Amino acid sequence: MKIKSKELLAVFLLGVGFCFSPTLCVGKGVGVSTPFGEILLQEDFEDGIAQGFGNEIGDWKVIDGKYTARRGIFRFSSICDLDWADYSLEADFIMAKDGGFLVRAKNDDNGIILVVRPSRNDIYWAEICWTEGKTGGWGAVRHEVRALGYKPGQDLHVKVEVIDDEFKAYVNGEIKTVFKSAEFPEPKVALYLYHQSGQYWDNVVVRNLTNKSR
Repeated sequence: MKIKSKELLAVFLLGVGFCFSPTLCVGKGVGVSTPFGEILLQEDFEDGIAQGFGNEIGDWKVIDGKYTARRGIFRFSSICDLDWADYSLEADFIMAKDGGFLVRAKNDDNGIILVVRPSRNDIYWAEICWTEGKTGGWGAVRHEVRALGYKPGQDLHVKVEVIDDEFKAYVNGEIKTVFKSAEFPEPKVALYLYHQSGQYWDNVVVRNLTNKSR
């Protein structure tokens, strides 16, 4: 669900926050290939700065070397668009309650989101699509809902692998849910947090998974 006003913003599952080195906030350029498995983005927030993160909604801030949102119900902060095709995205979800990743997104209103909810013991995918002028919520449908198996407040390592139209989600190294969709081919990604306070993201890493031999 999302409230139309982006001031109040209830952006359905995207209280997201990403940050990276300024040298990574660029496209690869024409004719330049990225080696399979190469790190495209890496951020541990230890310098107190979240360079490259959009901070679209939620008043995001680095606190004690971790990234979090401080106001609003649904919060997200996206990374600038890079020339990614297939990639993995992983991060530490500290004091996890309700959050996730936006992947293959056109913008904050249109994309695919992974929701990780220890608060409700579930993990699932959703396709979100918002039409300008719409007055209701997003009406996003949950896909491939699975039991998470972790309690609220635990520290989790969350990872997604995005290859072609397949999306795989892992928590603490264990595969949890798989989803297929060709709706959103764009490379934009973001971190998400729901309204519960005291949640953080840390140690964000994105790797190239484009296999030129396919």
